[in-house]
Amino acid sequence: MTVPTSRTPVPKELAISSPTEPRCILLRHAERPALSPGDPGSDLPLTAAGEAAARTYGRHLAGSISSIRTSPILRCARTAALIRSCAQTKIPIQEDTTLGDPGIYIAYPDLAWENWLKRGQEGVLEHLALGGPPLPGFADPLGSTSQLLVHLLARARAEPGIHVAVTHDAIMIPLLAAVTRRPLPFDARPHFLEVILLGRSKGETFVDYRGDRWSAAHLENKSSEPEKENTSPRRPKPANMAPGSAQPARPSMTTKSTV
Repeated sequence: MTVPTSRTPVPKELAISSPTEPRCILLRHAERPALSPGDPGSDLPLTAAGEAAARTYGRHLAGSISSIRTSPILRCARTAALIRSCAQTKIPIQEDTTLGDPGIYIAYPDLAWENWLKRGQEGVLEHLALGGPPLPGFADPLGSTSQLLVHLLARARAEPGIHVAVTHDAIMIPLLAAVTRRPLPFDARPHFLEVILLGRSKGETFVDYRGDRWSAAHLENKSSEPEKENTSPRRPKPANMAPGSAQPARPSMTTKSTV
């Protein structure tokens, strides 16, 4: 069962003003209504409780935010907008398709969507939590996690402060499984507005989650693409994607998340 967003605390290490070291937080969006079977929920808004919790979160981060990026999906974009407004910053929000629509762990959206329909939301999330070989249409989890860490930390390394990235549990779950090198239990899945803290220490990337820290050194040579700041890693377009389009013809995988 998901913890209500009104009870979701801001981690102590983030509830400070003007941090002197760069920190990147990968944040699940605020609470949204339950998904219907077979519905990706791309246009679902936040609940009233979710909106209130996102505002509270933003107030805790006032004076600390250096950048904000978000999945283009509505519930993530709305979460990012509320955090930005209540943090009293005018920093622009950057849409980032590594965080959703389709997300870094999707290689071919059309094929991945077929597998999502076949297995169901919970079946796919369970597979992602195992950290094993990818399903058809999905990307290699280790290489994708490495690429995502590089992508998110590129900006953070250059500027002190908190760098916010709003995403989905379908991004956070495989990242945690890859970093910890073990299956992620159901009760360890991120709740609404829960955070993964990313950073660098002594030349290595680390990941903090629920008070525990893991080194991501084993992933640092897995990325196949060099990172360019403010540029989302690209994947080959499936046949159903129009030239010049950034969106697949079917719903994106990262719109799927646990209730």
